[in-house]
Amino acid sequence: MSTFVGDGNFAHVDGVGTSASIYQPKGMVIDTNNNLYVADGFNTIRKITPNGAVTTLAGMANTSGGFINGIGSAASFSGPFGMTIDKGGNLYVSDRFNSAIRKITPGGVVTTLAGGVGIYGYLDGV
Repeated sequence: MSTFVGDGNFAHVDGVGTSASIYQPKGMVIDTNNNLYVADGFNTIRKITPNGAVTTLAGMANTSGGFINGIGSAASFSGPFGMTIDKGGNLYVSDRFNSAIRKITPGGVVTTLAGGVGIYGYLDGV
């Protein structure tokens, strides 16, 4: 067994291979180019290339979380968890503590598709 990425520390550090740190990975999905996307416990979405380069695609690295739409590190999440990806490379993230479904474009633009802070229940809407 070998370690592909991560140094085993509970931290948030971009880097290559074991020079990177990933804090509590929660969900993963892979795109058609074999890039791996990870929902990180530091409230970020990380991109890992096939050569092991770890970068932060979206979200502010912090443990308290937030709920802001924006680009890259200007956006915030609170408990990103499960993810899926469409044919266009858009990620869809379950932002569990915000009770929201978030969309992230390949360029790192984060928008909210449904739900949000304080919006609970089973109401259909537009």
